[in-house]
Amino acid sequence: MGTRSDSPVPRNPTPGDRHVGMLSLFDGMGTARLSIDLALERIGASQTLVGSWFVELEARLAQAVTRAWSTWGGPGAPPNVQLCGDVWDLLRNDGIALRPMLAQLPHGALLLVVAGSPCQQLTALGLRGGRIGLCGRTSSLFYVIPTLCAVLQDLRPDLKVHAVVENAGTMQDCYKNGILAALNVPAAAAVNCNAWNWTAFGRGRLLMSTLPYREVAAPPRRPPPWEQGWRRRHHEDCMPPMAQARSEPDEPVRATTYQYAPRHLLYADEVVLPGGPRTLQRRPEPDPT
Repeated sequence: MGTRSDSPVPRNPTPGDRHVGMLSLFDGMGTARLSIDLALERIGASQTLVGSWFVELEARLAQAVTRAWSTWGGPGAPPNVQLCGDVWDLLRNDGIALRPMLAQLPHGALLLVVAGSPCQQLTALGLRGGRIGLCGRTSSLFYVIPTLCAVLQDLRPDLKVHAVVENAGTMQDCYKNGILAALNVPAAAAVNCNAWNWTAFGRGRLLMSTLPYREVAAPPRRPPPWEQGWRRRHHEDCMPPMAQARSEPDEPVRATTYQYAPRHLLYADEVVLPGGPRTLQRRPEPDPT
């Protein structure tokens, strides 16, 4: 990798205490950028997003993210730029794929490496019940995160490089401890959360970060996304994760049948029976708070 003597630091650096850059790995639908924008909006204008980059292997997802953020960013907002497809390409050829990004970051800026590495071999719902762990074919990709952070810090020692990592909330403690050790952070840096607390869909996740721990308020609860006249049949159960199994490059999308179980479906309030439409009688929707 490159050495500090050839670090791509801007020739005319500017104070970067209020500047933030984001690099999203395993980007998927581009929601990491959405989260960063919302977080910066909540803390006010004291922090400014000066650059946004992502890595995504599936070409159709990468193209969709690029198209979406070409219009969503708003006037003056930085574009969301794809650096490459394979996360390991960031480290190949002396880190040449990182150079354009690093050259744009002001001196002393905060660079957040946001990553939700594959969890197929870590989750209890996966093969072997999550016992394959960090040795799995895709779950082992986690190790690119601490490696990349070390390389970024070496190339630009003036930057404040931090990682924000999410993964399966059902992973075994031994794998959670392995991730914490690789990030060199204490157990308090791991936070369990579930999307059911602010959305209609449940998904337990484990968040870990090298940033100093600070308890923050949960996002405001969002209304259900389905159209009026449709409801869940079982109010006591949250909807399953809106998940899709990732396909290999050039393979068709593999749908998950878990979401099509009768207890996970939506049902119309009215049904057409002999004699005309009839409204279904349901128990009141509980207050989510």
